[in-house]
Amino acid sequence: MTEHANKENQEFDYDGFVLDPRDYEHPGEKAAFNAIKILMPWGKLEEILFKYVQEPIFNAILAGATVKVSQKQFPPIYNIVQRCSSLLDLTPPDIYVVQDPTYNAFTSGIKDPFIVLHSSLVDAYSEEELTFVIAHELGHIKSEHVRYMIIAQGILFKILDILGMRLLGEGLILALLKWMRMAEYTCDRAGYLACGDAVIASEGLAKLALGSQKLFNELNMSEYLAQAKTLDEAKLWTMLVTLRTTHPFGPFRVRELLRFATSPKSKETFAKMRRNK
Repeated sequence: MTEHANKENQEFDYDGFVLDPRDYEHPGEKAAFNAIKILMPWGKLEEILFKYVQEPIFNAILAGATVKVSQKQFPPIYNIVQRCSSLLDLTPPDIYVVQDPTYNAFTSGIKDPFIVLHSSLVDAYSEEELTFVIAHELGHIKSEHVRYMIIAQGILFKILDILGMRLLGEGLILALLKWMRMAEYTCDRAGYLACGDAVIASEGLAKLALGSQKLFNELNMSEYLAQAKTLDEAKLWTMLVTLRTTHPFGPFRVRELLRFATSPKSKETFAKMRRNK
C-alpha cells in the first residue's frame, strides 16, 4: 500500500454542493452510447416489464435474503448514502447488505433503484473506501445506466432471439458492452470525487481484484499498475479478451482514475467544492 496522497476534499465538507454529471463523465461513454442509442425508442415495453414485473420480484428477494440499511441499523453506511446522494442530487436509494464472500456491490432498479453491498466488502473496506464504492453505484443511478442497460439487453438478447435475428445484432451487442465498460470509468470518477482521495479510490479498486484482506497490506500499487502496461503490450489479445466483458480490467480502471485525478477537470471540480464551503 502507498501513503495517502491527493486528498482533495479532506479540508472541507461538500454539504450543499451538487455535482453535475459533466464534472465526471468519461469522454468515451458518450461516444459509446451514441452507438446504441438507436435502441432506446424501442425499449418502452421492456422498461415497463422490468418496472412492474421484475422489479417487484427483486424487492421480495431483497426483503427476504438481505439486511436493509437504515438510520437505526448500520447508521455509518446509511450516513454515507445520505451524504453521497446529496452530492449527486439524488433521492437516497434503499441499500442492502447480502452475505457473500466476494468483494462486490451493484445497483439495479428503474422505478425504485437500490444498491446491494456484499458483506465481505463491508468487512474489508474502510469508511472512505465504502464512500468510493457507494458513490460509484449512485453514479450509475444518476446517469440512468441501469435503465439504458435493461432496455438494450432486452432488445438485443430477448427480442432478436425470438425473431431468430441474434446474429444481426452482434455488432450492437459489442457496442453495448463497450458502453458498459465506459460507464464504469464514469462511475469510478464519481466515486473519487465523493471520497476525495485518489489513493483510497485506487486501493478500493485494487481490492476488488485481490480479494484478500491478509495480502492487502502488501499490495504495491506501482506493481499493480505495471500490469496495465503488460496489457498494453498484448494489445490485440487484450482487445479480444475484453470485447465481451462488462467491466474494464482493474489495472486499466486504476490508471484511468489516476489520470482523471490529475486532470484540469478534476482540479476544477474540487475548486468549485472549496468555493462552495
